[in-house]
Amino acid sequence: MINLFNSIINNLFCVLFFPLHYVSAFWGLFIFSALAGLFMLYIFKKVSNQGGIRATKNHIKAHLLAIRLYKHDALLSMLAIGQIFVENSRYLLYALKPMLVMIIPVMIIIIQLGTRYGYNPAQVDQAILISIHVKNDVDLKRVTIVPSSGIRIDVPPLYIVSTHEIFWRICPLAPGTSTVTFHYNEQSESKKIVAGHNKDFVSAKRVRSSFAAFFYPAEKRLPSDSFLNEITVGYPENRIQLAGFSMHWLLFFLLVSVGIGFLTKGIFRVQI
Repeated sequence: MINLFNSIINNLFCVLFFPLHYVSAFWGLFIFSALAGLFMLYIFKKVSNQGGIRATKNHIKAHLLAIRLYKHDALLSMLAIGQIFVENSRYLLYALKPMLVMIIPVMIIIIQLGTRYGYNPAQVDQAILISIHVKNDVDLKRVTIVPSSGIRIDVPPLYIVSTHEIFWRICPLAPGTSTVTFHYNEQSESKKIVAGHNKDFVSAKRVRSSFAAFFYPAEKRLPSDSFLNEITVGYPENRIQLAGFSMHWLLFFLLVSVGIGFLTKGIFRVQI
């Protein structure tokens, strides 16, 4: 079920991202973040009680003015402060409904952005780590790895018995998408490795849990009877360069989307 859901969402976002395929990662993320900000603004306007929010903000302004006007009257000032707390609570209640409506769509947007901008592909001739986490009853020594022709295994595996994990250091030999396959008894599972300037999905994990697969939708989840719990690739994290500062892509998304929302709320007459 989760594979079908992820496939539908992936295909939908592939269509949405297609025009951004020809721009740099910075501008692609910026444009989509701005559109996401406008989408969130639209949802907020349609779902929230705009009249109630407007009235509540006006009441807060009136009580703030009362504090200034009656600053020499301690009782009236305290009453105004108490009313501000009441109105703030009312405002939070008004904001709660649109936030609950937006949380799933926004989460899906962030997950899809993460598959495209969260990590950089591995660099050709530069080693990265790949690890697997196996079920408790799996004999680690019997697990083998078979890379495709575009991947080289650099060192023997490192076994962490206490956590049921195995680590390898692999090195892509050419740009593009390759695979590594893990074998145990008669079972086998594979993982895509993206290298070079390939604009394919860059998925850091392939997982067995249906819940976890929601957060890593780029590849089908591992079968429920698989000997693996998850496969993890140590891709380098993507950092956005802005005005001489380096920031996480998610922070960049939040700054742009929220900023666009506040900059355009007056144009679209939205009370926030």
